[in-house]
Parts: sequence; C-alpha cells; structure tokens
Amino acid sequence: MRGALPLLLPALALLPLLLDAKSILPKKIKSASSDKLYHLHQDFPQQLCGAIVHEMYIELTDHAFHEVSGEDDIFETAGLAVCLGIMQNYTMMPDDNNKHYLQKAPEDMDEQDKEGYLLHDIEGTLVLKKLCEIMTEDTQFMVSEAMFKRSLTETPDQIAADFCPSLVRPKKKDKAFKPKTLTEGDDMVMKGNMRVPRNQEAFDKIMGEKDQGGVLQDMMEVELHHPERLMPEEAQEVLLQAKEGCRCQVCKQAVQEAFKQVQELRKLPKFKDRWQRDALVGDIVTKLCHGHREYERVQRGYYPSVPGNPPAWDKEIGIKRVKRDDKNAEKYPSGFRLYRYKGDVDAGAIGKAADAMEMDPQTYGVFKTALVTHVCRSVIDERQADEDLAEMIMDALDDKPSKVFREYCSAECKTDTKVRKGHWHEEL
Repeated sequence: MRGALPLLLPALALLPLLLDAKSILPKKIKSASSDKLYHLHQDFPQQLCGAIVHEMYIELTDHAFHEVSGEDDIFETAGLAVCLGIMQNYTMMPDDNNKHYLQKAPEDMDEQDKEGYLLHDIEGTLVLKKLCEIMTEDTQFMVSEAMFKRSLTETPDQIAADFCPSLVRPKKKDKAFKPKTLTEGDDMVMKGNMRVPRNQEAFDKIMGEKDQGGVLQDMMEVELHHPERLMPEEAQEVLLQAKEGCRCQVCKQAVQEAFKQVQELRKLPKFKDRWQRDALVGDIVTKLCHGHREYERVQRGYYPSVPGNPPAWDKEIGIKRVKRDDKNAEKYPSGFRLYRYKGDVDAGAIGKAADAMEMDPQTYGVFKTALVTHVCRSVIDERQADEDLAEMIMDALDDKPSKVFREYCSAECKTDTKVRKGHWHEEL
C-alpha cells in the first residue's frame, strides 16, 4: 500500500478541482413546450459525452474527413451532424427515482421499430437535442481538436474514457477556434440556383443521409415552426378556441403596431421621397407578423432562431380570460381579452398572467405567441392580395389608427361576433 501512495497523490490533488468544477449540463431541464421537468442522472453528462465521441468518430470515419477535409470542416460539419446522430440513436429513459439516463437503441432493431422506440417521448427527444447542443456548443473546440488528433489512432471508448471527465466538468471557458488546417475552396457553394454557406450545404447533405425517413426533419419542423403543437392537449384546445374569437383584437393590435413603426419612419429623411416611402411602408406590412430580422432567411427555408419566428411586438401583448358575467364580456369573443403591457415586461408580470390563465409560464408564453402570430398572419398576410393595408396606412398618415381599424378590421370583428354567440351558448 505504501508503494501505491505516490500513484494516488496526483489523483488526490486533482480531486478538489473536479469537485469544485461545475458540470457543463444542468441537473434538471424543462421542456420548451410544457412544464415537464427532466431530472438528469448524475452519470448523464458522462454518458452524453461518450455518445458524442462515438457519433463523431463514425462521421469522421464514414466521410473520410482526414483525407478530404481540413480541421475546420471537422469543427463545423461534425458539430452540426453529431446531435442528429444522438437524436437518431439514443433516447432518455427514467430510472426508479425518475432520474433520466441515456440509452442507446438496440442495434438489431429494424428502422420502423427503431423510430417508434426513439419517438416514444417526442418532448424528451427534443430535450435531448437541446442538451446535446449545450454540450457541443460550449466545448466545440475541445471536441473537434481531440477527435482530429486521436480518432486515427484510438478507439471511441479509449477517447471517451480519457477525454470526457474533463469535458463534462470544464475548469475554464472554451477558447476561440483557430483551425490549423483549412479546406480549400469558397465558403459559399451553389445549391440549385442559390449560393448557400458551405456548412449549411454539408448540414443538408448529412441530414439527408441520416434521416432518410424524414422523422428528425419532421420533429425539427414542429419544434422550430410550430412549437404550440408540443403544448399539453388542453392548452392546444384552448388555443384553437381563442384563435377563432380573437381575430378582431389581433387585427387592431397589428394595425396599431404598423402605425407605430410608420411614425418612427417618418422621422427619417428618406421618408420624404415618395418612392422610398411606399417601399418602406410596404416592407413594414410584409414583415408585420414575423420576426423582421430573420424574415428573408426563413423565407429561403432556413430554421428561425426563435421558434415560429414571431413578431417582436408580441412580447408587449398579454392575454387574460373574461368571465361570462364580466360587464365587458360582450366585447371579447371566446372569453379572452388581449392587452398591452405598460412599461417593462418582467418575469413577475408574466407569471401573474400565466397564473390567471391557469398555465405555467412556459406554456403561457408559447400559447400567447402562437395566438398572436397565427391570427396576425391570417388577418394581415392572407388578405394582402385583395386589400392593401400599406396603402390604407399611407392614406391615413395624419389620422388616428382607429380610422384604419374601422376600415380594415371590420370584417374580422363581424366574424368574432358570430363566434362569441356560439361560445357563450356552449358554455351555458
């Protein structure tokens, strides 16, 4: 035992550092679509790191990165592909204490059975994707460098056993990546008749190879374009009802926002030019129901950074229930009232609004954003072929927004009146 002491001393010296270092992953994470909380097993970070090493090893081997690419492609392309591999081959399973661990799908499953096995919990699969993104984003330099240097001479198990303990409890933040070897060629490539970033082209190629059944693509479509579909069923049913009866209110809020943005534009010198003015107001109306910063990218088929790409002004909107015996009940079809917050919108205000709607804050946020975004696109975007809201606003620049409310939103308000009668009848 005395002879073993010198061997133990280095490990004992590192122990305080490992204990003090904070895990790269949280101990628990909430689903983006509901209040479901996923508690992670203490071994989960190590398991996920090992899975990432295995998936990246497969990518580097299958695509011969060392032979045809540079270290920058390993950093970019393998990073994009690895979480798709994790989603496709692993799932989160709870133990007896409801702590989730990572489990690999059996190798002998056929593709159809494997999809059913992995998609038993779609929320969990999307949570797993988020956890993988957290780990790869924060450690991308470390992972790509280790895999580039070691994947030709070591097995995935050897790399993971030596590399993962320091990765899951990093002592300092990852430094900026500066590849030692570069892939020759333009950063942009042709895809059909469009030029797209080389790493986007690589991502699309890998997605096509790994997801031939389209299951992962469908899940990402739901998560990034239709997050409301992941809400609890009760909330989805309430959303359908609210969308039917809030068209008038959303229309008025949208017109008010358009007027607000146009008034800001009037302060600019270029607004004095009639030709520029028409184009600027038209652009406001076109992007009114969308996140304007990413509007063009999403139109070209890219995923939005904010699920659903909602308009920024939806953050200023709140929603509350209106009881049938409320004195103003007749003004608010389907029993909901939209309002604008006064001042800053903090977590306390959102929590209070969520409680009043009998929802958790996360579900309330998805619910409210989906309501505003979907109805806005219905009452604004879908009507522009027949009615030019931009022209109406231009003709009423010096008037109050209510003039355009009455002209443009009257049809929606009549529809809401019919819905209101049906709603109260069902309640009785």
